[in-house]
Amino acid sequence: MIHFLKKYLPTLLLISCIAFLSTANFSDMPIQPTLPYMDKIVHFLMYFGLSFIFLEDEISPSKPRRLYGKYMLRAFLFATFIGGAFELVQLFLVEGRAGDWMDFAANCTGALFGVLTGYVILPHLSQLLFKIKRGN
Repeated sequence: MIHFLKKYLPTLLLISCIAFLSTANFSDMPIQPTLPYMDKIVHFLMYFGLSFIFLEDEISPSKPRRLYGKYMLRAFLFATFIGGAFELVQLFLVEGRAGDWMDFAANCTGALFGVLTGYVILPHLSQLLFKIKRGN
């Protein structure tokens, strides 16, 4: 259990933040965002980050790049599932919030771009961090 928590700590922390943002009622905020589609941008960024961080938690420099497809699919499906679950929670369980198909679409789009960005960046980043840890 400790190994799981240690390995997925960044993902779990981000899910906690997304859970708070998805269930909090912000209608009483004195200053409302005026940027058009700000809500969709926030959804995109949250699930971009979730899929990217989950993918980062999954891969390591020792894993061959040819296996990344499996991890990418897992990260995309995981982020999409979490996004759908929170939209359902908003729809059925949270007063003052409503589930929205366009929010879910922004979640899925963010998850897809997060995985694709992770595929390009993470192999290089993880190798760099691995070298830093070894002291090279």
